[in-house]
Amino acid sequence: MPTLLVLLAGVLIYTTLGSAIVPGLVRFQADLGASPSAAAWLFTGFLLAASIATPVAGRLGDMYGKRRVVTWTFAIMAAGALVSGLAPGLPVMIAGQLLLGVGAGIYPLAYGLAREVLPARSVGVAIGTIGGVATAGGLIGYLVGGGLADAFSHRWLLGAGAAMLAATVAARLVIPGSDLRLGGALDVGGVLLFAASVVALLLSVTYAADDGWLSWRVTPLLAFAVAGAAGWIRYESRHPRPFVDMALLRRRVVLAPSLIALAVGFSSVVVFVVVPQLVTLPVETGYGFGGTTAQAGLYLLPTALAFLVAGPAAGALERVLPPRAVIIGGALLMALSVAALALWHREPWQLMAAGAVMGVGYGLAFTAMTSLIVRAVAPGETGVSTGISTLARTLGETLGSQAGLSILAARLDPATGVPAEAGFGLAFVLGAGAAVLALVGAFAVPKEKRPADGSAGLLGGRVS
Repeated sequence: MPTLLVLLAGVLIYTTLGSAIVPGLVRFQADLGASPSAAAWLFTGFLLAASIATPVAGRLGDMYGKRRVVTWTFAIMAAGALVSGLAPGLPVMIAGQLLLGVGAGIYPLAYGLAREVLPARSVGVAIGTIGGVATAGGLIGYLVGGGLADAFSHRWLLGAGAAMLAATVAARLVIPGSDLRLGGALDVGGVLLFAASVVALLLSVTYAADDGWLSWRVTPLLAFAVAGAAGWIRYESRHPRPFVDMALLRRRVVLAPSLIALAVGFSSVVVFVVVPQLVTLPVETGYGFGGTTAQAGLYLLPTALAFLVAGPAAGALERVLPPRAVIIGGALLMALSVAALALWHREPWQLMAAGAVMGVGYGLAFTAMTSLIVRAVAPGETGVSTGISTLARTLGETLGSQAGLSILAARLDPATGVPAEAGFGLAFVLGAGAAVLALVGAFAVPKEKRPADGSAGLLGGRVS
């Protein structure tokens, strides 16, 4: 239990910091003398670092022990918060945000440690709790980030750095060591090829929101991302000790949940991005709510609370139901709730009720697919496998965010200059469609055999 509490503290701080930067961008821009496009790199840099660090930290944890890598991850986060808080200008603060983004590596490390230190029956509940705390931290950051920035500018990050230093010491003292180490040297070439491809893909998605998919910046980046991914797969297939074993990705028990994570991340973030836009529109439009940014966060509170409850509940459900059934149920709830938003979104209770149902579905699907991977792969593959799945979800969230905002930007009401109601409906339909794809993908998840005692039956073997 102390290990889980330390990990939850790290997850909470990381997700709070990651989301708090967004509402504070305007204030940071003014204080640091930066342009809007330059200030946006505070979040873009954080996202790029997080995307690369997730699978890399997982692999390092498999190789050298998760306690060591968790401690270093926390220490790098502490350094990132302190550098950001002390930054005299934008370049230094961007460097701090890059260091903070490394904290995303806590996810695969936490999932792997849950498998190592907890009884098998508790692993699913722990994974759900980690996911729920992450969602809660994201909402907390969104709600308080603007206020902290107004009151203290970026200096408030010094307090977060102090908290992470305490968490670093606690991680070193509390988390037990592990004999589950692969050893060997990290495949640096594979990491660099992987990082280059992911960075190119994320940058192309980011620029596409403003430039369009056929612009001079986006098209070359997309081409580079595709070529880089092909080169990475070829390189890893021939490497004796690859960063990511391609045979691992070909197994349905890893590939199917990762693709579901991509679709689930896309669907959920469309709601998280579009609902605040709807809430903050003027009442005079006939469909806006005239709320503030902080009030928009309150509309998302039922979603976060539902996830916080549904995540651990999903872990308990897996004691009596196979993970595939839980994933199917979660994806179905997501599809129905987001589709309902496309039809009914003019009353506060409609947004909150649909959001709560989506939170339940998201919590069920997310927890079941993550715990399925954790239990199905060999101990030495836990970190990198869950890292790939988490990266897939991050990519889905990035694509969903840009897609939702692009739809709203392309459908402006000529009379008011704000997004038309039809744009919101189309964005919700797109999010529901992604949830339907997750539902279809859930049927590709391999069936899990369960022993007579009702506990999960993958710990001692594999499912392809």
